[in-house]
Amino acid sequence: MTSKNDLLRQIQQFNFAMIELALYLDNQPDCQNALAMYARVRMEYLRVRKEYEDRYGPLSYDGIDTAGNGWSWLDGPWPWEGEE
Repeated sequence: MTSKNDLLRQIQQFNFAMIELALYLDNQPDCQNALAMYARVRMEYLRVRKEYEDRYGPLSYDGIDTAGNGWSWLDGPWPWEGEE
């Protein structure tokens, strides 16, 4: 089982890779290898982020499922409150 910190690290790594690829694609928009790599990295980013949010709650406002859970942003412990 992947720990909370491991999932956060993976999210950060995939996010960094997407930013770097986006910067490259700004200069080389027709590079098929970079486009394919961006799609793969984005898919992994979304998968890991979903896994994190399913276990530990939303990372940011765009991770809140208002249709299913209402405004669940406030439901979990705040970072300074520690784990439950």
